Amino acid sequence: MAAAVSGRVAFAVAVLAVLLFYFEILAQYVLLGMSQEIFHTFYRIPLLEEAGRLLVPARLADTLAGTFLYEKREVLEYFPNGGQICAALAWILLLGVAILLVLGRRKTEMTGRGFASRLAERVTEFLLSVLAGLCACTLILKIFHIMGEGGLKGVLCLTLAGVVGTLAVHLLVEGLVRVPLRKIARRKGQLAAECIAVCVAALAFLEGRDSFDGFYPRPDQIKGLSIFMNGVDIDQAQYEEIEAGRDHYLIDSRLAQYSLHENGMEEGLAWLRTVCRQGKGSGRVTTATVCYEMKSGAMKYRAYPVDEESLDAFAGVYECGEYKEKAYPLTEIKEADQERLVWSDGVLEQTLRLTAQEKKDFLAAYKADVDSLKLAELKESLPVGYIELESEVSAKDMRAAIYPFFGRTCNFLKEHGADVGKQIEDYKIVGLKVKNMPSGTGKRTGNTGIRFYQEEEDLEAWRGKLVPEDLAIQPILHPVDGRTYAETEIKDEDTSSVTITQCYGKAK
Repeated sequence: MAAAVSGRVAFAVAVLAVLLFYFEILAQYVLLGMSQEIFHTFYRIPLLEEAGRLLVPARLADTLAGTFLYEKREVLEYFPNGGQICAALAWILLLGVAILLVLGRRKTEMTGRGFASRLAERVTEFLLSVLAGLCACTLILKIFHIMGEGGLKGVLCLTLAGVVGTLAVHLLVEGLVRVPLRKIARRKGQLAAECIAVCVAALAFLEGRDSFDGFYPRPDQIKGLSIFMNGVDIDQAQYEEIEAGRDHYLIDSRLAQYSLHENGMEEGLAWLRTVCRQGKGSGRVTTATVCYEMKSGAMKYRAYPVDEESLDAFAGVYECGEYKEKAYPLTEIKEADQERLVWSDGVLEQTLRLTAQEKKDFLAAYKADVDSLKLAELKESLPVGYIELESEVSAKDMRAAIYPFFGRTCNFLKEHGADVGKQIEDYKIVGLKVKNMPSGTGKRTGNTGIRFYQEEEDLEAWRGKLVPEDLAIQPILHPVDGRTYAETEIKDEDTSSVTITQCYGKAK
């Protein structure tokens, strides 16, 4: 196709690049970038992602071949869906028709020019100019965030950037294909059409912002709801990664975990109604990522800012039975005959020697404590430790946080030899390596201070100021000092061995 429409090798390479990368840039950078900057509640748009997979030749080839699969069973069972096959056939058919059309209209006297077909020249020029205009719009949005508050000024800046970008590339292409250069100002009608197309696309995004951000489905429109609250039941490092926008995989996995269809969905919709009404929320403390599973089969994603009041109101969702089943999966296990239970206080681990009946009693006690758990209680204290259930059946581990207000569970563990309540300051600390990261959330490099402490009086000054990393799992409900990260050297007085425990500083 590239060779058919071009009269020179350089132009053939350029046309090939357009065919290969045009839709990649349009879908994954331009449209995605504008969505991120204009829509305040944007998280992801599945339709846009699917368009990128179908319209980009390289990605479509990967999808058809199943190169994203690694398990042998999945590879053998994989077969592309109908939409992907139709997209591949459409690419073949359209390119074939285009080649025949161009070859039929190609003239001998056009040989040696940039384009051997005037139609191909016009189409390529139009596509590149429109893409350049939209890229300029995206760039101005990314750099200056002009649509943060909206307004006429932002609209004018956005459209002006689009027109300037379109004009620049249109004249550049004209200069490359037309000799002498005095003829580059031709095709004013096409230039006007390109500018109009860019402005209409930009204004369409702005016009759709209120509809996108204000989306709230009726209960009879959805069959499922997933809610992930960043900073609740995740560790400090994960929280920082999500806040910095670097971990969409974790968000997607948590959305799959917290899929609600019964009373949890009802409570979630009631809570989201109040969140949607509060707008952008100047007092944001975290973000709630939501997936509406529509009865039509569509998946609608939104990311809502959550203030302190809305966070407290989230208790209605958190405390319902269905949500707790998702957040505390250990409560759904009735028997653990073949599993091993390991207790850890964040420093050392201890395997519990329990009979099948004792394991059953533990699970019952844990479930009773979780059933009575209130969201407000998580603000009072961090876990005193956790139980890790190791299964030889599923070959998977399941971790369950144990809080000091889990009375039944703590009593059971104490009765069976676990040293519940022992904190890191109760161990013999012989050394500290403290990193202070004043650059804040999500920043792990640069401007980092390191201090070593080994003297008794220096170590005593840190007593009661550290939290084991494994226990810092409520970053917004019971925060720690994420800027202070310490490697704690703990000596076992019986064996004289030294254990390294990663810690955060306690919030002041």
